[in-house]
Amino acid sequence: MKTDFLAPAYASRALTLACQTAVNLIFETTPEGGMYFLSPGMKPYLSLGAGVCRGGTKAGGYSWYVVGGYLFRVSSAGATHNVGAVPGSGRVSLVANESQLVVMHSAGWHVVTLSTLAYAAVADSPTTAQGDYLGGRMYYPLEDGTYGWTELNSASALDSLSFASAETLPDPVIAVAEDHGEMVILGETTTEFSQ
Repeated sequence: MKTDFLAPAYASRALTLACQTAVNLIFETTPEGGMYFLSPGMKPYLSLGAGVCRGGTKAGGYSWYVVGGYLFRVSSAGATHNVGAVPGSGRVSLVANESQLVVMHSAGWHVVTLSTLAYAAVADSPTTAQGDYLGGRMYYPLEDGTYGWTELNSASALDSLSFASAETLPDPVIAVAEDHGEMVILGETTTEFSQ
């Protein structure tokens, strides 16, 4: 039996139309050929505020999203709670430890205490909008090309002396990421691992 898996192949005069792929579409055959349908049974789960999604994560048994200018907490049942305003319009990083969620954005940081939903800005926090968590501390790149870390289990305790630079081939640090229990320090041209 001969079958067309996704539909008959064709050549189009418009190259951009001929090279399209079927993503999240189901092809149903008919005696005349067939047609594409959207994924069956899929519908929007919920709508959060106005604007684009700037970041999201899971922490404390909930999903957390920054949409437009606000941070939302979403339960598994779909109940939403607007936690507070998030400045700016660019991307954010949402990083959690056991008791706190940090919203890292271009104007600094805001910290949510997961048990009480207390939401507060962190004084003198970096504006790099990026970071990660390892071993009880938040790590983050700084504006001057170094990277810093918080006090143990306290995302809002920033010490101006808790910083370092890349050591092997020192170039400005642009991002940090945790991977398999190691902190990956990403520079402009190099990558370094730290425990």
